[in-house]
Amino acid sequence: EISLGLVGSEMCIRDRPIIDQNCGGCHHPQTLNILPYLTNYEEVKFEAENGTLVSTIFDENPRLMPPSNPLLNKEKKLITKWINLYYPK
Repeated sequence: EISLGLVGSEMCIRDRPIIDQNCGGCHHPQTLNILPYLTNYEEVKFEAENGTLVSTIFDENPRLMPPSNPLLNKEKKLITKWINLYYPK
């Protein structure tokens, strides 16, 4: 199963919650309250469908995310695979 990982929900990549560890600290209403929120499957899927997720994690973007420590290539590949498989849970 390829999915993105949110601790305690339906999304996980090999027990490594990529979204929680790299995005959830800021993109969460109870922390820094930065939009878009990436706290559940539907929110992450929405950002993937509209292209925002991909456009902010790849190097061509001047607002590369996460800003302090960009995702590893293998993490980017897993996210791309998840999107190409049409967002499996």
